[in-house]
Amino acid sequence: MQRPARPRQRRDQAEQHLRDITIADCRLDLSSWRFTTFANVAFEGCNLTRADFQHADLRGARFTDCDLTGAQFSQASMDGTRFARCDLTGIGGVTSMTGAILAHQDLIALSYALAGALGVHIEDPDDE
Repeated sequence: MQRPARPRQRRDQAEQHLRDITIADCRLDLSSWRFTTFANVAFEGCNLTRADFQHADLRGARFTDCDLTGAQFSQASMDGTRFARCDLTGIGGVTSMTGAILAHQDLIALSYALAGALGVHIEDPDDE
């Protein structure tokens, strides 16, 4: 007798849940958090360079003093996600950041990513 085939779920689409934890002073560059749900999760002083948060539910996440250079946030849910003193240079998926809360000092790096996502070209008058 042949067993019925079970549907296979791709590893990058497996849902993960993190709840009530603080992740501090960790090197997590190039890590994948796709499809992860964060509930009361804090990242503090972490290297999250080029981390992948695509399709993640980050509404319960807080990032403080983290390096998020080149991180990817496409299709993430970010209403209420907090960023304080983070490097947001070159992040992807900035249009998914609707409702996120940023410290004022994080806005400069993010402004370049937002401009790029909107097709706005930034010109340096000294280069003319």
